[in-house]
Amino acid sequence: MRKPWCRALTGIVFFALPAFVSVIGLRLDQSSLRHNLAYVSWLPIVMWSSLLLAAVVPAFLIMTRAMPLSRRIGLTLAVWCLLAVECGLAFYVVLMAGLR
Repeated sequence: MRKPWCRALTGIVFFALPAFVSVIGLRLDQSSLRHNLAYVSWLPIVMWSSLLLAAVVPAFLIMTRAMPLSRRIGLTLAVWCLLAVECGLAFYVVLMAGLR
């Protein structure tokens, strides 16, 4: 992953993964498809793994850059704070859409 655009695209996709998973789960929950209990047990695993990937992959991409250590740590903490805001907003949107 030598090209900056490739690193940026990878980081953005993995950062947005929990929001994508939440929206897809909401759409599947509200669909007319029959709910299979075998797939329902996978929901927490998929959600937690998407959250873990969203926290680890962008942090790894930031920490492997050629910048001063203090700047890399600061950027990683900023990304984690933005991830917490993203997860909070995704939870709020799914909760409000589920209550309608």
